[in-house]
Amino acid sequence: MPTNEIGKYPPPYVSHEIFDIFLGKLQQYLPTRIDRSYWGDMFSGMVGMQLMSAMRYLNLIDVNQRPTARLRVLIDAIKFN
Repeated sequence: MPTNEIGKYPPPYVSHEIFDIFLGKLQQYLPTRIDRSYWGDMFSGMVGMQLMSAMRYLNLIDVNQRPTARLRVLIDAIKFN
């Protein structure tokens, strides 16, 4: 897949609840690279793939799976309970 171009491909599906949980985890600790080792057993393989696809689609991670400035702005702007 080429560099993330919103609208070029249909968006991947990940539930709002899972995405919120993941963003909350990122708010606690934002690694330099986001991959399966980050969420470990917290999410299944399929959910992890959906999260990564959504993150790429929304330009929240780059092609090397590093967080983008856009992701940092998002997790700083969201307030979690």
